[in-house]
Amino acid sequence: MKKQMSRKKIIGIIIGAVLVIALFGVGIFLIEKHSERAVDPDDYEDYEDYEEEDLGPKYLYFGDDEYEITHNIETYLLMGLDESGNEAAVGTDDYRGRMADFLLLLVIDKTDNTYGFVQLNRDTMVDIPYIDTKGNGDGSAFEQLCIAHWYGGTPEMGCDNTVFVTSELLGDVPIDGYYSIQMSDIKILNHAVGGVEVTLEDDFSSVDPEMTAGKTLTLTDEQAEIFIRGRMEIGDGKNESRMRRQLQYMQGFKAKALQKIGEDASFIDDLLEALKADAVTDIPNSKISVIANQVYKNKDLGILQYEGEATEGDTLHDGIIHAEFYPDTDSIAKVMATLCGIDEAHIKHYEEYDDAYYETLDYDEED
Repeated sequence: MKKQMSRKKIIGIIIGAVLVIALFGVGIFLIEKHSERAVDPDDYEDYEDYEEEDLGPKYLYFGDDEYEITHNIETYLLMGLDESGNEAAVGTDDYRGRMADFLLLLVIDKTDNTYGFVQLNRDTMVDIPYIDTKGNGDGSAFEQLCIAHWYGGTPEMGCDNTVFVTSELLGDVPIDGYYSIQMSDIKILNHAVGGVEVTLEDDFSSVDPEMTAGKTLTLTDEQAEIFIRGRMEIGDGKNESRMRRQLQYMQGFKAKALQKIGEDASFIDDLLEALKADAVTDIPNSKISVIANQVYKNKDLGILQYEGEATEGDTLHDGIIHAEFYPDTDSIAKVMATLCGIDEAHIKHYEEYDDAYYETLDYDEED
């Protein structure tokens, strides 16, 4: 029995490591004038109050609908960070975080024994709190989701701010923890499995002559980074196309990783140790093992995406046109309802009871 449990734990860890691949994979998004733009003193919920709030799963809110979460769920946000910012200036006014360009929310439904993911579009337009180096609020602005990590005085503050914004985007869903890592570490992952085989749907020859459309090849470490992170110079240059390639790579990596674990029981321990230096997380190691085992045992609902409109605009008011993605609220609600086990019986429509509610109130019209 002891030997069997040990093997199960190892398999659980490999599944957990497969999730790490989701942390990588978008192009470089450098904003040279980001720190120079004016701050709009818009009101928003106090950031520190959010951290202390009881986030037990209860409701999701989308427009006029209130979704009651009757299942026991846990959620964890996975982030892949680019090279922008100035994290060397920790705790000073010069500090700037990175761009959380790749975001994936893991949702574990412990009632139905399922799990699935929401792949978030990094260009999604949302209200982002401006957090100073002390962690205090300093206004907000309507910008791309990936920018939330830019603010604060430490990488942890940037992750917390990203969690806050992501939760609001997804109907105020409680998020139980985060795990972030640098996208450049894709080379470590690719090297560990001896390269991932893919068939190129796009033409990468402007960056690497060997990477032509239609070709099937095992990616070198450098090619893996190009495949995962390239955007503007690849195909139609859209983030949606890059997200498709990221999914393709994840599937290939999972197959190779499972093969490796069968050959070498120390493979995962070695890989996680190599990634450890760049990881920032608030999830204890013991909890990560539990999450991995839940993923191993539960039914996979897949990686879901919400719909919306992709366009361009002067997002940062810096004279440069940036990609923008305006999400469809109904689509987000459908994705979250699927992963959280919510059915129509647990969706309340405000317009159905607002009039009846106000009729019960006793007040003067002059008030």
